[in-house]
Amino acid sequence: MMGRVVCVAMALCVVSAAQAQTVLQTVNGALVAQGASPQFCLPPNLVLEEEQAADIVTRTAAKAVRNIDDMPIAIILLRGLKETFPCAEGGK
Repeated sequence: MMGRVVCVAMALCVVSAAQAQTVLQTVNGALVAQGASPQFCLPPNLVLEEEQAADIVTRTAAKAVRNIDDMPIAIILLRGLKETFPCAEGGK
């Protein structure tokens, strides 16, 4: 079940969320480098830890209004990052 909100063990959720976090931060940086608006804006001094990413996934999944058991963790994490770390007007 790795890659889904419902995991065999919390350790797998943390690993999946951490992998998704790395990819999302890379893509977000690439958007900015190309002049596009980022999807989320982490505070400059924040280093998002694996457990924090897993917590964002868990909180976002708990708020979902539809069944998201088959939704990839990366999509849930992206939604959570956008809610937790929204960008100001102008995308910065």
